[in-house]
Amino acid sequence: MVVVGGVWPDEVARGVRRVLGEATLARLLVAMAFLAVVVVVGQRLRPVRGAGARVERTARGVLEAVPWPQALLLICVSAGVVWYALGRARVLPRTFSDELLHERVARGVAESGSLAAHGYGLVSGIVDAFGFWLTGDGASAFHLIQLLNVIVMLSAALPAYFLARRVISHGAALVVGALTVSVPWMTYSDMITTEAAFYPVFLVFVLALVRALEHPSWGRQAALLGALVLAFETRTQAVCLVGAIVLAVAIYGWSRRRTVSALRAFAPTWIAFCVAALAVVVGTAAGVVSPLGAYQKLLDDSLSVLHPHGLLLWTAANVTSIGLGTGVLATIAFPLGLAALLRRGSGASEAAFASASTAVSLAILATVVVLCQSRYGTGTVGERNLFYVVPLIFTGALAWAERGFPRPVRLTVVVLTAAIVLAVLMPPGSIAVVVDSRTFGLWTQLDRSWFPQARQMIAAVAVGALVIARLRRTWLIVIAALLTAVGVTAANDKPPMQSRSVATRYGWVDRNLPAGAKATVLYLAAPGQVACEVSPRMGEVAAMAVYTEIFNRRVGTVLQALGTNPVSTVRSPSVTVGPGGVVTARGKVLRPGYVVLDSRIPIVGVRLALLRARDVIVPPVGNAALALWRTRGVLRLRRPAQIQTTSGLRDLGCA
Repeated sequence: MVVVGGVWPDEVARGVRRVLGEATLARLLVAMAFLAVVVVVGQRLRPVRGAGARVERTARGVLEAVPWPQALLLICVSAGVVWYALGRARVLPRTFSDELLHERVARGVAESGSLAAHGYGLVSGIVDAFGFWLTGDGASAFHLIQLLNVIVMLSAALPAYFLARRVISHGAALVVGALTVSVPWMTYSDMITTEAAFYPVFLVFVLALVRALEHPSWGRQAALLGALVLAFETRTQAVCLVGAIVLAVAIYGWSRRRTVSALRAFAPTWIAFCVAALAVVVGTAAGVVSPLGAYQKLLDDSLSVLHPHGLLLWTAANVTSIGLGTGVLATIAFPLGLAALLRRGSGASEAAFASASTAVSLAILATVVVLCQSRYGTGTVGERNLFYVVPLIFTGALAWAERGFPRPVRLTVVVLTAAIVLAVLMPPGSIAVVVDSRTFGLWTQLDRSWFPQARQMIAAVAVGALVIARLRRTWLIVIAALLTAVGVTAANDKPPMQSRSVATRYGWVDRNLPAGAKATVLYLAAPGQVACEVSPRMGEVAAMAVYTEIFNRRVGTVLQALGTNPVSTVRSPSVTVGPGGVVTARGKVLRPGYVVLDSRIPIVGVRLALLRARDVIVPPVGNAALALWRTRGVLRLRRPAQIQTTSGLRDLGCA
């Protein structure tokens, strides 16, 4: 499989896409309807019901007979070949504001050993740095990082299996491992962001929390704190896991009828929290520590706009979207499974898993809801920040099934009603197909003229609730999850529009610089950024400037004048153009040696190379180009009036 995936990845991708092309929502709904009919008929007809039970017992027997190392290896390699082949379609970054920041961190680690995370987690930067250590150019580094991210995300199957093994059988735990690396959010592996690394790290943290709850020794609590630090250094969102630990201990103590002793057993953890909190307070007061880094502003701004009504609506939207993304049945069964694990007489491992899963799921959900309501939200759900809990959902659902589908009347009514009510409360405006939300790409395919999309999703959740009320077969939960994963992946899959050689062409600066030299990228915007964004020429220049920064290892400093690059939205140091066209930064004249900027803005120096939009952008909509110049000492524009007068801006297409 590795050889096939490595030698013929494009052929693998074409074969997979032929399958995905058939996975429309209409066909998946027909398949699910057929399965629902089979379930209902199976309840009525004894011969059919007996045959179904025999098939399920046979499947369980096969799974139980396979050793977990070989099984997980086969699962991960199979999934890895598919995800890597599909991910190759993304030959260029697209989420600039995020990927550009994390690419800078990774390059800093690789080239200078800098551990400055710029306010973001460092673990992803260290992992991605291998892409730069093992390659010689930016294009190869980017594509190697995509492969590394696939491998890192696949490793989530291991902690997912060990977590599941504490409460369900070996065969069912293998199913959880397979579902963990089959979810459509695996497509985030093709991005230079923290999602890939946080997926397994989060599950490792949950495993450490479960182990500490089972036996709160000093060693296990130290391991838990280490996992917490690792999670925080991977993704700042993990700060919420501090509260999850407190909540998990309280739930575990309550379930075991010894809350006080459980809290007392975690005294070392509470002491560590107090010491860390004191250090953060002192460091913040002294101005040397920013506990949330780049996300501190998000928290400060969010506290002023939080409203119970908004929190309820975004909770409904996020819970419903993640439920639809897991095939509905698993998410509805999840709380029933947790209740079964917390019942009186359950074992320590069962109570520990249920307590940890409840606490971390609520904590992660809370961060997503707050983000969605803040002014930094995208206006849609935050599956990108929430999908980490999906393996816990699958485990809880299968634990419920293995324990005989217990349905306490009051709890079942509450759970089924809550699922439907949350679907009804989901704001229709939150239904959008964006990078932060994968599920809606599938659930917006049906014709909305006869039945609005929101109502279609409500109907799907209602049908799922009815199925859960009658369910007697485990395989239906698994099939629903797999069919949905295929459908969501198919809906979000984008065949390649450009060849992978485009990324290599963007390495034009490295190829044209003398040995040992570095270049500065200077982005010259214009007053009235909105006007510039609608100019095809300026839009192409902005995108090419970002790609030039990403794919050239010898691009050092990135500067901006008159405004931020509208494509990257990442603020760079600003410069000014003074008398005679001399460019200065903080009052100092710049002498960069080599500089990249819009080809229509000549400088005093020698032009060495040109990158045209028609060579790298498909389809080109303008005649944009970037030029690489060797300066003659001071960086000086030949015609400064181009960016200082109205007529000059009009000539640049930015008036």
